[in-house]
Amino acid sequence: VALVGRIHARGGVALVQPYLADVDSSGETAVVFLGGTISHVVRKRAILRADEVAPAAPDGVGRELEVAHAMFDDDLVVPGDAAPDDLRFAERLLAEVSERFEAPLYLRVDLVRNAAGSPVQLELEAIDPVLYLELTPGADRTFAAAVLAS
Repeated sequence: VALVGRIHARGGVALVQPYLADVDSSGETAVVFLGGTISHVVRKRAILRADEVAPAAPDGVGRELEVAHAMFDDDLVVPGDAAPDDLRFAERLLAEVSERFEAPLYLRVDLVRNAAGSPVQLELEAIDPVLYLELTPGADRTFAAAVLAS
């Protein structure tokens, strides 16, 4: 609550999401679409450690942004796989975005599991997303081909 107050005091907006316990054990699945098709999947481990509540990084940019220490860990995001239902869910989100607007050149869908074990959307990054191209061999070429085809 105090952090939200500080953000508001600076004129910012805070996004508060419901807590989903699965993120602590399984982390997040990020499905990256390039040119309308799935390019690659990365896994993000939990950012907050068990005893932490969004601790600010000790110095530098992290401190200014008030992000968790773990945001700067080398193993935070790694190449990974997604369950078939995760992929279907992400593809449905892409279809919805494409229908309502137009097919995006790129899109990242971040998923976690709810208490029932079903995938749920955590984030849908369509404007300047981190695409993790460097983590997947060939993803940079896939992206370049999508740009040229657009």
